[in-house]
Amino acid sequence: MLWGLGRYFLYPYVLLAIPLVPVLLFVCAFLAARRRKAVRRLMADAPDSLLRRFQLPLMGVGLILVLLAAARPRWGKASEKVLVTERNVVVALDVSRSMLARDVRPNRLERAKSDIVDLIDSLDGDRCALVAFRRSGVALSPLTADEGFLRDSLKSVSCVSAPAGETDIGGAISASLKLISQADDKDGSKSRRSAIIIISDGGDLKGVVLEEARKAKERGVPIFTIGIGDPDKPSPVFDEDGDYVMHEGEKVMSRLEEDCLRKVAVVSGGRYVPLATASTAKTTLGDIYRNLLSQVETQNKEEEMDVLAEKYVWFLVPGIAFLLAAAMLSRGRMGGKRKMPKAILLSLLILPSFAFAADGSFKMMTYNIRHGETSDKGFDLARCAAVISAEKPRFVALQEVDMHTGRTGRTNTCAELERMFRENRLCITNWNFSRAIRFDGGEYGVALFSREKPLRVDTLKLGGEEPRVLLMCEFEDCWVGVTHLPLRFVPQKNLRFAPHMPSVPFPEASTEIVAEHIALAEKKLMLAREYNRVSWDFLASVLEIEVLARAKTKPVFLTGDWNSQPGSRFVGKIKEFMSILTPEDAFTFHGVLKKYPAEFNGKCIDYIAVDSAHEKSYEVLSRRVVEERLVSDHAPVVVELKPLAAAAVR
Repeated sequence: MLWGLGRYFLYPYVLLAIPLVPVLLFVCAFLAARRRKAVRRLMADAPDSLLRRFQLPLMGVGLILVLLAAARPRWGKASEKVLVTERNVVVALDVSRSMLARDVRPNRLERAKSDIVDLIDSLDGDRCALVAFRRSGVALSPLTADEGFLRDSLKSVSCVSAPAGETDIGGAISASLKLISQADDKDGSKSRRSAIIIISDGGDLKGVVLEEARKAKERGVPIFTIGIGDPDKPSPVFDEDGDYVMHEGEKVMSRLEEDCLRKVAVVSGGRYVPLATASTAKTTLGDIYRNLLSQVETQNKEEEMDVLAEKYVWFLVPGIAFLLAAAMLSRGRMGGKRKMPKAILLSLLILPSFAFAADGSFKMMTYNIRHGETSDKGFDLARCAAVISAEKPRFVALQEVDMHTGRTGRTNTCAELERMFRENRLCITNWNFSRAIRFDGGEYGVALFSREKPLRVDTLKLGGEEPRVLLMCEFEDCWVGVTHLPLRFVPQKNLRFAPHMPSVPFPEASTEIVAEHIALAEKKLMLAREYNRVSWDFLASVLEIEVLARAKTKPVFLTGDWNSQPGSRFVGKIKEFMSILTPEDAFTFHGVLKKYPAEFNGKCIDYIAVDSAHEKSYEVLSRRVVEERLVSDHAPVVVELKPLAAAAVR
């Protein structure tokens, strides 16, 4: 029953202390009565103030009100402004009969619909609209971030979703631009934060196709064209009943006509992607969306969200007033000096403290929890929570966080950790999660727990073949970033490298040990010592982080598993704009799961750093690696900092 109050109280467990108040009052009353009895034995006419009889009731009411305030009651509605980052994407799908050709399984149209579902899963808050086109374009859904609505709109798409006739890509562009214009007029956004994706097997350049593409270019809307079908070998076209479409006694044949799609992309400033008949993961629309649309700017805007209104002040102010009134009724001692009753001092201690040390010092932790997996392949989030709670940090950056995955039993890891922190009386119950990939029926990414609620939360997609994200949270005194950088093997000089892991030439040779999963299908690991090329994915991620860090005016902390050792070129690149605060000579990766080569175990690859411009704004009071080997193959890293500003951090 008590935990059912969680909807109306942020800390319902505090309510368990309320039944103790009458017990405390009874003990106080008993002791006071015994004291008065002893006094009367000595003084028959001992004075007894009538007002002092109200002291215990006042103290009892005050304690109960303070406890109710400490439980943080919430009811009613309040509006809270939330910053939303989004872009607008219109997907135009060709539904002409030629899309029923079966050179792609089961046919071009169904393959395209399946890939659009993958694109919808990759939206991450972006708004999407659907357009079907043949002779003209028809809007199936407006721009929306409702993924369920988009999927429902897509299910019913068929060859009759648009007027029959010769394929008109120009009409599709016109209908898409109209949807973008409607969104611009409604919320004041700009077209340059929008893009169009056209999925088609091509067509001719008759009509106003290129003219519409130029209009899109003028408005800053790139068009990404996706060609589906075989460009070399024609395939027969089927009707809705599965029969061949005949013309003058012969089967109608269709092939991918790339010329029109390529020219539309070039004219609009977009890009043509030949999906052709491929079926690999690299050619899904989700992958195309993540990699190509990075050139489209995002729009930051504030949206109002209805939340429960905080009402603790209604209880805290009168509670303190009752306690002060009770204190004023205390009997004078020691030459007229008054002491505050111990019960009132106790009431001040039971208030949950959200302030930091008097000097403003605080702890920050980074911990790759490996979804809570133990050395014996078990699952023990409680152990992770206990390790974190023992340090009492202000910020905790977590990597390899699973949300609702099969391997964790569909557990909401962040919510479960929040519950455990509350049980451990740890007040880092504000958390934000950022997804890197969808995995095992759920999500996999990074998270940040904090004592205060962030003023702003941003997610930067770092891209690359191994999708990574940077979660950035703004607080009153700083920014805290959490990331899990790509794990990349770098080849030896004459070692042939897997083609799906691109690297770029680097001007000078260097030496380091870097580890990475290579050929995931075979699950083999390698170790490379000497090389003259570096991972482009890693460097590209670091460059994006550098641009973001240098743009902030507040101190920026970068935390997480960087998958690189001290002295490496990768860490050296980060040190060009960040100063590492944690120990670089301690072991943070101990290879509990025994999947890595022995030479790579016991290395430092987890870090906490602050931007170089604010390095001297903090004094490092302590830094250490927590000895923990039962959960995860990483150890937590903790640093305690003291701001050198005049005022303490609050």
